[in-house]
Amino acid sequence: MCWNDRYGPFEGAEAISTWRISLLRTHQQFDYNTIGDVVLHLRYTAFGSGGSLEKNAFASVDAWVKQSPDVSREYGKGANVFAIDLKNDYLSEWWRVASTGCMTLHHIDQRLPFWARRGRFTSENISLLITPEPSAPGDIKITIPGQADIHGAEDGKLGDYFKFTFPGKPVAEASTPWTMHIKSDRDGF
Repeated sequence: MCWNDRYGPFEGAEAISTWRISLLRTHQQFDYNTIGDVVLHLRYTAFGSGGSLEKNAFASVDAWVKQSPDVSREYGKGANVFAIDLKNDYLSEWWRVASTGCMTLHHIDQRLPFWARRGRFTSENISLLITPEPSAPGDIKITIPGQADIHGAEDGKLGDYFKFTFPGKPVAEASTPWTMHIKSDRDGF
């Protein structure tokens, strides 16, 4: 209800309406079964579409998702980047790597965006960013079960971080653990 002398939309008119919220099933950003409550903030234009508005909205999202990275600025390459903060996302493994030189990344699939959890994925590029600069980079490799080890190579700096790039395009089940091995001449690296 408005707190002024003007009438708001439907005020005193006893308008009754029925609402249905539809969520796109094909490109989910999260698991819809986790929804407990819905808070709806509404800006509206009152007209009936007979379902064509919903159909066109879903078709538009589907077309946007399928665009190639060079066509879609908003989705494109930026939205396809997946980063793991090893220190915070794998805290126990982070502390273990200092003594063993080995770190296993379990359940990578649970860290992917919901829509990307389709089982298999292809990695176009794997980079490891480290700070501070290691005194002796040594050998850094990633092991994925059923594949040859992937060895990292120094690849300059990205801001304050030292970048190591892993060549190739490993394909793995998203639930397959990846193991990172760090061999260095420096203790505690």
